[in-house]
Amino acid sequence: MAKEITKAQKNILSYISTYITTNSTSPTVREIAEAFGISPSGVWDHLKALEKKKCITIEKSQARGIRIIKEEFKPETLSKLIPIYKLEDLSQKSDNSPDVMKFPSTLLSEDKEFFALKMMGPDMKNINIAEGDLLIFEKTNSLISSSIVIARPDTGSDEDQIMVRRLEKNGLNWTLIPECDSIGATNCQRVIVYGILSLVVRSYGR
Repeated sequence: MAKEITKAQKNILSYISTYITTNSTSPTVREIAEAFGISPSGVWDHLKALEKKKCITIEKSQARGIRIIKEEFKPETLSKLIPIYKLEDLSQKSDNSPDVMKFPSTLLSEDKEFFALKMMGPDMKNINIAEGDLLIFEKTNSLISSSIVIARPDTGSDEDQIMVRRLEKNGLNWTLIPECDSIGATNCQRVIVYGILSLVVRSYGR
């Protein structure tokens, strides 16, 4: 009897399935390693274990040769539609209907609401979030210190910008902190949060 899939292996399976859904091809070992912050050899260990458990097959002659054969993780086994917004959609300055994308049912909680946003600019590059990545946010207005959020200062000005930042409590105030050395932090008494980051999908070929 095959051993159960570990949590790490399940996360990698979900990532591969989502990647295939987004890019119509499987990720490379290096891309999986970058997504999870582990070594390529560590990824290979997980992939070989998943192959042994009959979850995937690997065509070793191809850089993108991972195929999912476990039914519940196949890209076509999809149940959750999430909207892909632009910043102006969040600020209610646009009447455009957002695009939507399907994600594996194993990847996102069924009892929560999510939306996606494409990362623009280098603001979070120090934590390996690059321009072009698709960011999946849990929709919430909760202020949770040390979380990565999509938010804006609430000063009442039309100049308040929506941004992806790390939110930190600073006494009675809040600080929106970029992960980029060339961009300064934003301090504010009040902040409006639109969502908390749940997942980063690395975009192939950007």
